[in-house]
Order: sequence, then structure tokens, then C-alpha cells
Amino acid sequence: MPTGATRPSRGFSDTVADILRPVARVISTADKTDINSDAEETAEVVRRLISCEDHMGFLEGIGSLKMKDDLEKICRASYEGRRSREALMEQLAWGLSRSASWRESYSSLLVLEALASTGSKELWKECSVGAHFDVTQRLVLFGHFTSNEDHRVTRMIRAKASEVRDLVTDCYRAAEDEMATTEEVVKVRLCDCGATDFTQSARQLEPELGKAIAVLWERSLRAFRTFRSSGTQRTLLHGCMLYIHVYVHATDMLHGCMLYIHVYVHATDMLHGCMLYIHVYVHATDMLSSSWFCGPSSPERDSSSGEQWWSVDCIQTVERWYLGAFLGLMDFFSNRIFGL
Repeated sequence: MPTGATRPSRGFSDTVADILRPVARVISTADKTDINSDAEETAEVVRRLISCEDHMGFLEGIGSLKMKDDLEKICRASYEGRRSREALMEQLAWGLSRSASWRESYSSLLVLEALASTGSKELWKECSVGAHFDVTQRLVLFGHFTSNEDHRVTRMIRAKASEVRDLVTDCYRAAEDEMATTEEVVKVRLCDCGATDFTQSARQLEPELGKAIAVLWERSLRAFRTFRSSGTQRTLLHGCMLYIHVYVHATDMLHGCMLYIHVYVHATDMLHGCMLYIHVYVHATDMLSSSWFCGPSSPERDSSSGEQWWSVDCIQTVERWYLGAFLGLMDFFSNRIFGL
């Protein structure tokens, strides 16, 4: 800085940068070595395969060699780095969406099957802690796929979805065992022009959703107090987001449950207040063979399918916790951060 020059005032973004800088140093170098063109090439291969451009008749065996080459490229790309994995999983999420045709969805299931068989273990480690959640969610839904055009398509899609679901379930469990995720992991992510994870492993909790929400509340208060003491209590500047994630993994795979609580805070302007949005995903640890909403009580079993279905009382309990967490955090924001 030239002699006599005045140092510009430091704002919220600078303060956040100071907080995040030590953590950023220990982030995996995979992202740094990834090249954007590699991720784009991976996404293009997945998109081309899903859209069946080069092998429109692959279901009848036409173009199968080209398809095998593409699958091998995709599986190799899963080893290249996180950006490549994100790119290919984004394409799979679209291929398993309602916007895709059944052929595109079937192709996406084949890609997912190949990744489960020969893809990178890092991909499933990322999935086991909540990344690429859209793909997992939509894979479950395809177990109930129905085609209004041809009942044979319905049977084919459901059968393939069931096979892939079993493979992916094994990958999830192997990744969880390797990462020792039988204890809960609490993540608090502060995003400002980028995302950085603060991860803290705590003692294993009993698989009760009420206690998990209590942990969320305690950690969120602690996080906000930290930000407040660092001079950020006056405002959350435009574009800043705060994420609070709580993952609870139970040791009992049959009766355990996993809780996802996402808290999104976006203060667009102090004069206009802030928006607070809470979304809760609750499902069993064996997420690929259970229904979406779970409670702390034992599940009711469907004798015909063997799947775990959770009672309406459990869903209502989750809704009450959902509302309580929402109102509690709104009160916290209005009284302790904005001074209203």
C-alpha cells in the first residue's frame, strides 16, 4: 500500500473471508486441479448417452458398443475430481426427473448402475453425507414409476430401478462404514461468494428426532453468537446465505433414522428484513428402501412389500417440530440479530 494511503474500511464480506481462510487452506486440492473443460466434457458425455443420440435403439442391442464406451468414460470421470462428479450427477438428476422421457430415465439408471459397480468410492462418500441428494431421492421414486403408454415400460423401469437401488444401497453402506458415520455429523456452512464447510463430529445421539432438533438449535445459537461477536450482528449483507445441516445416523440400520434440516437465510436488505426458509427431509438410514417421513417410534411394516412405512402420527410429530423450529428461529432472528 502506498505511503499515506488510507486503508479501506472492512465490510462483512472481508470479515467472512477472514473467518473462512484457515478452513479453505485444508480443503481438498481436488477442486484446484480440476479443469472446467474436463467437467464440461463429462457432462456432455452423460447428456449424450442419456438422450440416446448415438444409440437410439440401444434397448434392442443397437449401438451397444458405443454405449459401453460412454459408460467407461463416465466411470473414469468419477475418479477425476469433485467437479466432474458434480457435473455427471447433475445430468443424472435431470435424467431421473419428470421432464425426461422414459428412455432418458432408463439410460440414467444404466449410468447409475455402472457408477455403482465401477465408479469412484469418493462419489458414494459424498452421497453418504448428503451430496447429490436429488439423484438418490428420484431413484427411490422410480420404484413407483408408471407409464401410461405401455405397461411393459412400467415393469422394465421398476425392475431396473429396484436393481440399481440395491446396488446404490450397498455403496452407501460401504461408504458409511468406511467413514465411520454411525455418529452424527453437524455441518454449519456459511456461504459468501462460495461455499465452505465447517464439520464437527460429536458423540453419537440416540436416534430420536426431537434430540436431533435440540442439537440443531444449540449449534445454530452457538454459530450465530460467534458471528455476532465478530461484528456481523448488524446485518447479513446481500447475497450471503447461512446453511445449517444436521445428519443423524443410527447404529441400528432397521430402526434408525436420518434427519436433514436445511435452514436458508437470505437477508436482501436491512430495510426489507430477511427471508427464512426451513426444509426438513426425514427418512430412514436405509434411505433407498423406506418412505420419506419417519418418526422415533417403530415403523409399521407392509407385509406385502417388506418396506418400512411410517404412521401418520409420526408425520404429524415431524410437522410440529418443523413448525416449532421455524417459529423459534424467526424469533431468534428478529430479537437477537436485527434487534427488532
